[in-house]
Amino acid sequence: DAGTYTAEVVNKLGTSSCSTELQVAESTEDLWIQPEWCIVGGMVGKPMKKKEKKEEPPKDPESARTEPKEPKRTRSLFDENLRKQFVAKEREEARIEVTFSEDVPDEVIWEQMGKAVQESKTKGISFEREGNTFALVIKDATMKDAGEYVCIARDKWGSNKQAFRLTMKKGGVRKLAKPEWFLTPESITVTKGTAAKFYAEVDSAPAPTVDWLHNKKTLQGGGLYTIEHKGRVYKLEIGKVTEREAGDYKVIAHNSMGEITSDFKLTLK
Repeated sequence: DAGTYTAEVVNKLGTSSCSTELQVAESTEDLWIQPEWCIVGGMVGKPMKKKEKKEEPPKDPESARTEPKEPKRTRSLFDENLRKQFVAKEREEARIEVTFSEDVPDEVIWEQMGKAVQESKTKGISFEREGNTFALVIKDATMKDAGEYVCIARDKWGSNKQAFRLTMKKGGVRKLAKPEWFLTPESITVTKGTAAKFYAEVDSAPAPTVDWLHNKKTLQGGGLYTIEHKGRVYKLEIGKVTEREAGDYKVIAHNSMGEITSDFKLTLK
């Protein structure tokens, strides 16, 4: 296809033409380009010139390094199975716990009735943390400590808040007493593959034995099920929930003085 090409224009008043040359290069390095030109009396106004290759400045290895992008995060979220009701006895320790599902906030603030709660050795108020769980602890609680508490979680992505209620009960020494519920498990709905947590709080003298049942079968700790207690608070945690774990549950607390039960359900979304 290389060679000379001529364009000719004809009308009643005359003829005009111009010619150009087509060259075929073996590679892009040998390309020639035709600059702007005009036709005057059929002549090409400017000759062709070789395409100039732009030389790029050497890359600085330091500037070539890209800074790692910080992963996109959202504000810290409270665990969906969060316990929101707490009960304590007068002159005993009161504890309000909050667990975060993934990211731990940079700052956790506690408020009671709209006022910030401060740590105080004289008042026996302290803040504790274990992993993703934060706690407000009142060592020697009184009836005045009852009421609504708010936990505020803050980080540079925003803030979240969650309300809790602390109920105080009159203290007293009891030699023998049948179990009494302070808190019973709530029926919950969770997403398949996530964990489910249930809480029960019970008091008795002597201390009760607490059993957890699923579809009338007693559960044993280990593997999929975690069964533990701290003081009067008993917890059943079920790891990755499937259709097999959904259904009816029961918790039984009993001692030599009697027995009490509470039923609840676990369903999947």
